[in-house]
Amino acid sequence: MKQKYLINSFYFQKQLFEKHLSDRFDFDFIPPYHDVPMSAACYIPLNLWHTERLYMSGAARNYDVVHFNRPEAIWAFRPLPKQVSVFEAHGFDVGMRAESYLKDIGSLPKKAFGFMLDRFMRAGVKRNIARADIFYCSTPDLVEPLGEWCGREPVWLPNPIDTDFWTPEGDKAPLPGSPACFLASRLHGDKRPDVAIDIFKNHVKPRFKDATLHMIGIGELAARYRRELTDPKTYFWHGYMAKPVLASMLRGADLVFGDFSIGALSLLPLQVMALGRPIVTLDRYEVVRRDLDELPDLALSLLSDRDFREDRVRANRDHVVSVHGGSAVCARHLAMLGPLLHID
Repeated sequence: MKQKYLINSFYFQKQLFEKHLSDRFDFDFIPPYHDVPMSAACYIPLNLWHTERLYMSGAARNYDVVHFNRPEAIWAFRPLPKQVSVFEAHGFDVGMRAESYLKDIGSLPKKAFGFMLDRFMRAGVKRNIARADIFYCSTPDLVEPLGEWCGREPVWLPNPIDTDFWTPEGDKAPLPGSPACFLASRLHGDKRPDVAIDIFKNHVKPRFKDATLHMIGIGELAARYRRELTDPKTYFWHGYMAKPVLASMLRGADLVFGDFSIGALSLLPLQVMALGRPIVTLDRYEVVRRDLDELPDLALSLLSDRDFREDRVRANRDHVVSVHGGSAVCARHLAMLGPLLHID
Protein backbone atom coordinates (compact mmCIF):
# COMPACT_ATOMS: atom_id res chain seq x y z
CA MET A 1 0.00 0.00 0.00
CA LYS A 2 1.32 3.43 -0.93
CA GLN A 3 2.07 5.98 1.76
CA LYS A 4 0.80 9.58 1.73
CA TYR A 5 3.34 12.38 1.22
CA LEU A 6 2.63 16.11 1.52
CA ILE A 7 4.94 18.68 -0.10
CA ASN A 8 4.75 22.39 0.70
CA SER A 9 5.60 25.32 -1.61
CA PHE A 10 7.95 23.79 -4.22
CA TYR A 11 5.76 22.36 -6.96
CA PHE A 12 8.68 21.32 -9.16
CA GLN A 13 9.74 19.08 -6.27
CA LYS A 14 6.32 17.43 -6.21
CA GLN A 15 6.45 16.87 -9.97
CA LEU A 16 9.87 15.21 -9.82
CA PHE A 17 9.11 13.13 -6.74
CA GLU A 18 5.92 11.90 -8.40
CA LYS A 19 7.90 10.99 -11.50
CA HIS A 20 10.46 8.90 -9.60
CA LEU A 21 8.74 7.82 -6.37
CA SER A 22 5.08 7.33 -7.34
CA ASP A 23 5.43 3.57 -6.90
CA ARG A 24 5.86 4.18 -3.16
CA PHE A 25 3.93 7.38 -2.40
CA ASP A 26 0.80 9.34 -3.27
CA PHE A 27 1.68 13.05 -3.25
CA ASP A 28 -0.35 16.10 -2.26
CA PHE A 29 0.68 19.76 -2.39
CA ILE A 30 -0.07 22.97 -0.48
CA PRO A 31 -0.70 25.83 -0.97
CA PRO A 32 -2.62 25.57 -4.27
CA TYR A 33 -0.96 28.56 -5.95
CA HIS A 34 1.95 26.99 -7.82
CA ASP A 35 1.00 28.57 -11.15
CA VAL A 36 0.18 32.04 -9.78
CA PRO A 37 3.11 34.49 -9.57
CA MET A 38 2.90 36.55 -6.40
CA SER A 39 5.09 38.59 -4.11
CA ALA A 40 6.50 37.27 -0.84
CA ALA A 41 4.22 39.70 1.03
CA CYS A 42 1.22 37.83 -0.41
CA TYR A 43 2.65 34.31 -0.46
CA ILE A 44 3.96 34.09 3.12
CA PRO A 45 0.60 34.74 4.88
CA LEU A 46 -1.25 32.48 2.43
CA ASN A 47 1.23 29.67 2.96
CA LEU A 48 1.06 30.16 6.73
CA TRP A 49 -2.74 30.07 6.65
CA HIS A 50 -2.83 26.83 4.62
CA THR A 51 -0.29 25.19 6.94
CA GLU A 52 -2.17 26.24 10.06
CA ARG A 53 -5.43 24.98 8.57
CA LEU A 54 -3.72 21.66 7.81
CA TYR A 55 -3.22 21.10 11.55
CA MET A 56 -6.36 22.79 12.88
CA SER A 57 -8.57 20.67 10.58
CA GLY A 58 -6.79 17.45 11.48
CA ALA A 59 -5.88 16.85 7.81
CA ALA A 60 -2.20 16.60 8.72
CA ARG A 61 -2.91 13.22 10.32
CA ASN A 62 -3.64 11.79 6.86
CA TYR A 63 0.03 11.93 5.85
CA ASP A 64 2.90 9.57 6.53
CA VAL A 65 5.41 12.25 5.47
CA VAL A 66 5.25 16.05 5.54
CA HIS A 67 7.92 17.96 3.62
CA PHE A 68 8.11 21.70 4.37
CA ASN A 69 10.24 24.01 2.23
CA ARG A 70 9.49 27.44 3.70
CA PRO A 71 10.25 28.96 7.15
CA GLU A 72 6.63 29.99 7.80
CA ALA A 73 5.48 26.40 7.24
CA ILE A 74 8.28 25.11 9.49
CA TRP A 75 7.17 27.61 12.14
CA ALA A 76 3.58 26.28 11.98
CA PHE A 77 4.62 22.59 12.12
CA ARG A 78 3.36 20.31 14.91
CA PRO A 79 4.95 16.87 15.37
CA LEU A 80 2.53 13.97 15.08
CA PRO A 81 3.06 10.33 16.09
CA LYS A 82 4.06 7.88 13.33
CA GLN A 83 4.62 10.75 10.87
CA VAL A 84 8.01 11.58 9.34
CA SER A 85 8.83 15.28 9.10
CA VAL A 86 11.22 16.63 6.45
CA PHE A 87 12.36 20.25 6.47
CA GLU A 88 14.36 21.75 3.63
CA ALA A 89 16.11 25.13 3.58
CA HIS A 90 16.46 26.70 0.15
CA GLY A 91 18.38 29.79 1.26
CA PHE A 92 18.51 32.33 4.03
CA ASP A 93 15.10 33.87 4.58
CA VAL A 94 12.87 35.64 7.05
CA GLY A 95 12.76 33.28 10.02
CA MET A 96 15.96 31.52 8.97
CA ARG A 97 19.13 33.57 9.49
CA ALA A 98 17.30 36.57 8.09
CA GLU A 99 20.19 39.02 8.41
CA SER A 100 22.07 37.17 5.67
CA TYR A 101 19.04 37.45 3.37
CA LEU A 102 17.89 40.98 4.17
CA LYS A 103 21.31 42.63 3.79
CA ASP A 104 20.91 42.60 -0.01
CA ILE A 105 17.28 43.77 -0.06
CA GLY A 106 17.06 47.26 -1.56
CA SER A 107 13.58 48.20 -0.34
CA LEU A 108 13.70 49.75 3.14
CA PRO A 109 10.04 48.97 3.97
CA LYS A 110 10.55 45.36 2.88
CA LYS A 111 13.72 45.12 4.93
CA ALA A 112 12.08 46.61 8.04
CA PHE A 113 9.06 44.32 7.76
CA GLY A 114 11.37 41.36 7.22
CA PHE A 115 13.31 42.04 10.42
CA MET A 116 10.08 42.43 12.43
CA LEU A 117 8.64 39.19 11.06
CA ASP A 118 11.93 37.42 11.69
CA ARG A 119 11.91 38.42 15.38
CA PHE A 120 8.47 36.83 15.64
CA MET A 121 9.35 33.61 13.80
CA ARG A 122 12.96 32.68 14.44
CA ALA A 123 12.63 30.98 17.86
CA GLY A 124 9.76 28.80 16.63
CA VAL A 125 11.62 27.86 13.45
CA LYS A 126 14.71 26.84 15.44
CA ARG A 127 12.62 24.85 17.91
CA ASN A 128 10.89 22.90 15.14
CA ILE A 129 14.11 22.25 13.22
CA ALA A 130 15.39 20.48 16.33
CA ARG A 131 12.26 18.28 16.32
CA ALA A 132 12.29 17.32 12.61
CA ASP A 133 13.25 13.83 11.53
CA ILE A 134 15.23 15.09 8.52
CA PHE A 135 16.71 18.55 7.95
CA TYR A 136 17.98 19.27 4.43
CA CYS A 137 19.44 22.22 2.60
CA SER A 138 19.35 22.53 -1.19
CA THR A 139 22.75 24.18 -1.73
CA PRO A 140 26.07 23.28 -0.07
CA ASP A 141 26.86 26.84 1.05
CA LEU A 142 24.06 26.57 3.64
CA VAL A 143 25.39 23.58 5.58
CA GLU A 144 27.82 25.35 7.89
CA PRO A 145 26.05 28.70 8.50
CA LEU A 146 22.68 27.10 9.18
CA GLY A 147 24.33 24.62 11.51
CA GLU A 148 25.93 27.50 13.44
CA TRP A 149 22.62 29.39 13.48
CA CYS A 150 20.28 26.69 14.77
CA GLY A 151 22.63 24.11 16.32
CA ARG A 152 21.74 21.38 13.81
CA GLU A 153 23.73 20.96 10.60
CA PRO A 154 21.53 20.20 7.59
CA VAL A 155 22.24 17.47 5.06
CA TRP A 156 22.77 18.69 1.51
CA LEU A 157 20.09 17.29 -0.80
CA PRO A 158 20.84 18.73 -4.27
CA ASN A 159 18.09 20.67 -5.98
CA PRO A 160 16.35 18.24 -8.38
CA ILE A 161 16.18 19.12 -12.07
CA ASP A 162 13.89 17.51 -14.62
CA THR A 163 16.53 16.75 -17.25
CA ASP A 164 13.83 15.42 -19.59
CA PHE A 165 12.27 18.90 -19.74
CA TRP A 166 15.39 21.06 -19.38
CA THR A 167 17.19 19.61 -22.37
CA PRO A 168 19.16 21.12 -25.28
CA GLU A 169 16.57 19.79 -27.74
CA GLY A 170 13.39 21.83 -28.07
CA ASP A 171 11.96 25.15 -29.19
CA LYS A 172 14.54 27.92 -29.54
CA ALA A 173 13.42 31.55 -29.52
CA PRO A 174 15.55 33.88 -31.68
CA LEU A 175 16.88 36.73 -29.52
CA PRO A 176 18.17 39.97 -31.09
CA GLY A 177 21.87 40.56 -30.53
CA SER A 178 25.26 39.22 -31.45
CA PRO A 179 25.87 37.91 -28.89
CA ALA A 180 22.47 37.89 -27.18
CA CYS A 181 22.98 37.77 -23.40
CA PHE A 182 20.14 36.92 -21.01
CA LEU A 183 19.96 37.87 -17.32
CA ALA A 184 17.32 35.30 -16.44
CA SER A 185 16.96 35.76 -12.67
CA ARG A 186 14.47 38.20 -11.21
CA LEU A 187 15.83 41.63 -10.38
CA HIS A 188 15.94 41.29 -6.60
CA GLY A 189 18.80 42.59 -4.48
CA ASP A 190 19.50 39.14 -3.05
CA LYS A 191 20.27 37.89 -6.59
CA ARG A 192 22.94 40.59 -7.11
CA PRO A 193 21.94 41.50 -10.70
CA ASP A 194 24.41 44.39 -10.49
CA VAL A 195 27.23 41.88 -11.03
CA ALA A 196 25.77 40.65 -14.32
CA ILE A 197 24.99 44.17 -15.53
CA ASP A 198 28.52 45.32 -14.69
CA ILE A 199 30.05 42.39 -16.61
CA PHE A 200 27.86 43.14 -19.61
CA LYS A 201 28.41 46.92 -19.64
CA ASN A 202 32.12 47.01 -18.84
CA HIS A 203 33.44 43.80 -20.38
CA VAL A 204 31.08 42.25 -22.93
CA LYS A 205 29.67 45.35 -24.67
CA PRO A 206 33.08 47.03 -25.26
CA ARG A 207 34.33 43.82 -26.91
CA PHE A 208 31.16 43.00 -28.89
CA LYS A 209 29.48 46.17 -30.17
CA ASP A 210 26.29 44.37 -31.24
CA ALA A 211 25.83 42.62 -27.89
CA THR A 212 22.42 42.85 -26.25
CA LEU A 213 21.17 42.13 -22.74
CA HIS A 214 17.71 40.61 -22.24
CA MET A 215 16.14 40.89 -18.80
CA ILE A 216 12.98 39.84 -17.00
CA GLY A 217 11.44 43.03 -15.63
CA ILE A 218 10.25 41.55 -12.33
CA GLY A 219 11.66 42.34 -8.89
CA GLU A 220 12.25 45.20 -6.51
CA LEU A 221 15.09 46.61 -8.65
CA ALA A 222 13.27 46.34 -11.99
CA ALA A 223 12.00 49.93 -12.01
CA ARG A 224 15.47 51.28 -11.23
CA TYR A 225 17.14 49.34 -14.04
CA ARG A 226 14.40 50.27 -16.50
CA ARG A 227 15.25 53.91 -15.79
CA GLU A 228 19.00 53.35 -16.11
CA LEU A 229 19.20 50.92 -19.05
CA THR A 230 17.30 52.74 -21.75
CA ASP A 231 19.07 52.05 -25.05
CA PRO A 232 16.40 50.10 -27.00
CA LYS A 233 19.00 48.55 -29.31
CA THR A 234 20.97 47.13 -26.39
CA TYR A 235 18.52 46.36 -23.58
CA PHE A 236 15.39 44.22 -24.08
CA TRP A 237 12.74 43.74 -21.41
CA HIS A 238 10.50 40.69 -20.98
CA GLY A 239 7.66 39.90 -18.62
CA TYR A 240 6.82 36.81 -16.60
CA MET A 241 6.93 33.68 -18.75
CA ALA A 242 5.81 30.09 -18.28
CA LYS A 243 8.47 27.38 -18.14
CA PRO A 244 8.23 26.28 -21.80
CA VAL A 245 8.61 29.88 -22.97
CA LEU A 246 11.51 30.49 -20.59
CA ALA A 247 13.25 27.34 -21.80
CA SER A 248 12.94 28.42 -25.44
CA MET A 249 14.27 31.89 -24.61
CA LEU A 250 17.24 30.43 -22.76
CA ARG A 251 18.04 28.11 -25.68
CA GLY A 252 18.15 31.19 -27.90
CA ALA A 253 20.70 33.02 -25.74
CA ASP A 254 24.41 33.02 -26.53
CA LEU A 255 25.28 33.63 -22.86
CA VAL A 256 23.15 33.45 -19.73
CA PHE A 257 23.79 35.21 -16.43
CA GLY A 258 22.64 33.44 -13.26
CA ASP A 259 22.79 34.85 -9.74
CA PHE A 260 25.73 36.11 -7.75
CA SER A 261 24.92 36.25 -4.05
CA ILE A 262 24.95 32.81 -2.45
CA GLY A 263 28.04 31.38 -4.14
CA ALA A 264 26.28 28.10 -4.98
CA LEU A 265 24.06 26.77 -7.75
CA SER A 266 20.44 27.72 -7.26
CA LEU A 267 17.65 26.32 -9.41
CA LEU A 268 17.90 28.66 -12.40
CA PRO A 269 21.62 28.12 -13.17
CA LEU A 270 21.07 24.36 -12.95
CA GLN A 271 18.23 24.59 -15.47
CA VAL A 272 20.43 26.65 -17.82
CA MET A 273 23.21 24.07 -17.54
CA ALA A 274 20.76 21.25 -18.27
CA LEU A 275 19.69 23.15 -21.42
CA GLY A 276 23.29 23.12 -22.61
CA ARG A 277 23.70 26.89 -22.60
CA PRO A 278 26.85 28.79 -21.55
CA ILE A 279 26.38 30.45 -18.17
CA VAL A 280 28.18 32.91 -15.92
CA THR A 281 27.10 32.45 -12.30
CA LEU A 282 28.72 32.45 -8.88
CA ASP A 283 29.42 28.84 -7.91
CA ARG A 284 32.26 28.14 -5.48
CA TYR A 285 31.27 24.54 -4.66
CA GLU A 286 30.30 22.37 -7.62
CA VAL A 287 31.29 22.82 -11.26
CA VAL A 288 32.03 26.49 -12.14
CA ARG A 289 34.36 27.02 -9.16
CA ARG A 290 35.24 30.64 -9.84
CA ASP A 291 35.00 33.69 -7.62
CA LEU A 292 33.44 37.05 -8.49
CA ASP A 293 36.63 38.66 -9.79
CA GLU A 294 37.14 35.78 -12.24
CA LEU A 295 33.69 35.98 -13.84
CA PRO A 296 34.34 38.76 -16.41
CA ASP A 297 37.13 36.68 -17.95
CA LEU A 298 34.87 33.62 -17.88
CA ALA A 299 32.19 35.53 -19.79
CA LEU A 300 34.64 36.65 -22.47
CA SER A 301 36.12 33.16 -22.81
CA LEU A 302 32.68 31.60 -23.23
CA LEU A 303 31.85 34.11 -25.96
CA SER A 304 35.14 34.03 -27.86
CA ASP A 305 36.62 30.54 -27.47
CA ARG A 306 34.44 27.86 -29.08
CA ASP A 307 36.39 24.85 -27.74
CA PHE A 308 36.37 26.24 -24.20
CA ARG A 309 32.64 26.98 -24.45
CA GLU A 310 31.80 23.49 -25.68
CA ASP A 311 33.91 21.86 -22.95
CA ARG A 312 32.24 23.94 -20.22
CA VAL A 313 28.74 23.34 -21.56
CA ARG A 314 29.34 19.58 -21.71
CA ALA A 315 30.88 19.43 -18.21
CA ASN A 316 28.06 21.51 -16.75
CA ARG A 317 25.30 19.34 -18.22
CA ASP A 318 27.02 16.09 -17.24
CA HIS A 319 27.28 17.38 -13.67
CA VAL A 320 23.61 18.37 -13.52
CA VAL A 321 22.43 15.01 -14.85
CA SER A 322 24.60 12.96 -12.47
CA VAL A 323 24.14 15.03 -9.29
CA HIS A 324 20.89 16.97 -9.73
CA GLY A 325 18.92 14.70 -12.04
CA GLY A 326 15.60 13.61 -10.59
CA SER A 327 16.53 9.93 -10.26
CA ALA A 328 19.84 10.74 -8.51
CA VAL A 329 18.24 13.13 -6.02
CA CYS A 330 15.30 10.82 -5.30
CA ALA A 331 17.69 7.93 -4.65
CA ARG A 332 19.55 10.05 -2.07
CA HIS A 333 16.30 11.14 -0.47
CA LEU A 334 14.92 7.60 -0.29
CA ALA A 335 18.13 6.44 1.38
CA MET A 336 17.46 8.98 4.16
CA LEU A 337 13.71 8.47 4.32
CA GLY A 338 13.55 4.69 3.96
CA PRO A 339 14.79 3.66 7.41
CA LEU A 340 12.31 6.04 9.07
CA LEU A 341 9.41 4.50 7.14
CA HIS A 342 10.84 0.96 7.20
CA ILE A 343 11.22 0.96 3.39
CA ASP A 344 13.74 -1.49 1.99
